[in-house]
Amino acid sequence: MYYVIGADGQQYGPIDEATVREWLGAGRVGAASLSFRTGEAQWIPLRDRPEMADLGAAPPQPPAGGPPRPAQIPGPPPVPSALPADAIGPENAKDPVVILVLALFLGGIAYFVLGQWQKGLAGMAVWVSGVILSIITCGIGAILMFPVVVLLVVDAYSQAKVLKEGRPIGQWTFLNHSL
Repeated sequence: MYYVIGADGQQYGPIDEATVREWLGAGRVGAASLSFRTGEAQWIPLRDRPEMADLGAAPPQPPAGGPPRPAQIPGPPPVPSALPADAIGPENAKDPVVILVLALFLGGIAYFVLGQWQKGLAGMAVWVSGVILSIITCGIGAILMFPVVVLLVVDAYSQAKVLKEGRPIGQWTFLNHSL
């Protein structure tokens, strides 16, 4: 596939060889028009391409009926912003041991302290549900909720460690993952 600079100075492509030849015949590009093929390192005139050796050195004619309609030009991928809008940067780092204690005794509050307020709401809902379930079932609910509480505590601690190491986290990153 080719990319070419048309007689109007605009870049077009990707287009196939047949389209290049059609545009040459219509005067939309000329033998001296710069071209680029996928995988090449630089732009070169069409006349310097072996597959276009039959081209003369005629200057490009003005486009008949206006310039060609541009095809989609794949450019470099957009540069992603450094962090998502909801990212929590290392400047919000708290001592992981403090977060561990908060997570053990106050459930989702540890996430609020870390800045993960969405996960904090979910964590509080789980923690409160566990307390209510334990009261209603005379302690059996505590046994059922124990693995979930352990997971929340470990997650809050590991997120605090990630921040302390200088790596950002998001609202919904878990365990040792960062953005």
